[in-house]
Amino acid sequence: MSIATPTIKPLTLNSLRYSTIEETAERFQLDSNLRQQIFGISPRNQARLRKDNGILNPLVVDRFNRFNRITQQAISLFEDTQKALQWLQTPKNSLSGITPLAALSTDEGARQVEEILYRTEYGIYS
Repeated sequence: MSIATPTIKPLTLNSLRYSTIEETAERFQLDSNLRQQIFGISPRNQARLRKDNGILNPLVVDRFNRFNRITQQAISLFEDTQKALQWLQTPKNSLSGITPLAALSTDEGARQVEEILYRTEYGIYS
């Protein structure tokens, strides 16, 4: 299965439907719990949105855009989607032992992941 993702322009308010989240979750092998953590959608809301393919609220759209930006950065760095996925799913000491994917659930965690990717890209190790 290929997880190659075309470059996606940031989605605007009222333009993202739940099916896009499900497609992304499948591509990046996100289970329901990780999907809830990263995108901030409770299991009950996931079920409702899945049924109606509902339009997502602005907070979820923002989280989705953040997720896309950082996963694209990883794919670009590793030049291979499988290697990027493996990196995103591997716990990092610099993230207190959590995976980069799990860290994307907060702004601060996302900034830390972006910084790690930046440092890796430019060979800055500390």
